[in-house]
Amino acid sequence: MNKSVLFTLMIMLILIGCGTSTKDLIDGTWTATSGYQNGKIQGEANCYPFQEGVEFKDENTAYIEVYERDFKYELKDKGKEMVFRDTGPVQESTNENSITTYHRYKIKKISDDEIGLEGQSLAEGNTCVLERK
Repeated sequence: MNKSVLFTLMIMLILIGCGTSTKDLIDGTWTATSGYQNGKIQGEANCYPFQEGVEFKDENTAYIEVYERDFKYELKDKGKEMVFRDTGPVQESTNENSITTYHRYKIKKISDDEIGLEGQSLAEGNTCVLERK
């Protein structure tokens, strides 16, 4: 087999295994447009709290429209999972009854301007496609 063909196949395999990076997310507001089930765009969007929009401000901060405040986020598992942590009023609270809110989703880059989210843990069953506006 030709060396250039082998090289091309190796590059394609590497790219297929790559997840989403924070640089893919920054710029614009992402809003829910449809559901995302079993790796397919289908059904209604159900991905609280992201349905009204999320703006990735930098490599670890995202503004979530529903809450009207910033959350910290982190990409895990080589960019295949995203975890949001509430950075709102409860974060610095000394009140023993305050809790920190977490949202955990598997993330799949569909295109430069579309990502699929599938809820994990407490968000299981929540899915959507976010489109960059």
